[in-house]
Amino acid sequence: MVDANSMTIYKGNGTFEAAKIAGFKKVPVVLREFKSKAAAEAYGISDNKASEWSDWDEDMLQKIMEAEEFQPLKKSTGFEEKDLMGRKAGDVDWRKEWEGMPEFNQKDMSSKRQLIVHFRNEKDVQEFAELIEQKILNKTKYLWYPIKKRDVLIDKEYRNES
Repeated sequence: MVDANSMTIYKGNGTFEAAKIAGFKKVPVVLREFKSKAAAEAYGISDNKASEWSDWDEDMLQKIMEAEEFQPLKKSTGFEEKDLMGRKAGDVDWRKEWEGMPEFNQKDMSSKRQLIVHFRNEKDVQEFAELIEQKILNKTKYLWYPIKKRDVLIDKEYRNES
């Protein structure tokens, strides 16, 4: 779906890219006049979200991917050979794949309390930064008090860098 005003693609971006890779010089499109840019973007987001709920027709996918005339284009699909192995319905039981996997135990790392602080001017921001001994930049969205070092994943558990 292409916005008739801006000629921006909001549905079918992947199809358009695949057509370019396949060497198409022209592709048919559906033009639509959206009420606003926000309406067009909402349409594109909802289309992408809807695809998360869909499933592959496994047999049809396998048939297409194995067709001789499709082989030159196979790499442009985003699927690799390992992705296609055992894709037919019933070939892979995800429950068995998870058997024996270690549990991920994470202690509660949420904050105790969160509050929003408003400042009248930049001078007040800098005074507050000095008071808590932290830098506050224009792009700072949140901070921990006292300073909390960044946690990293170590042996399937988040731990402090120090």
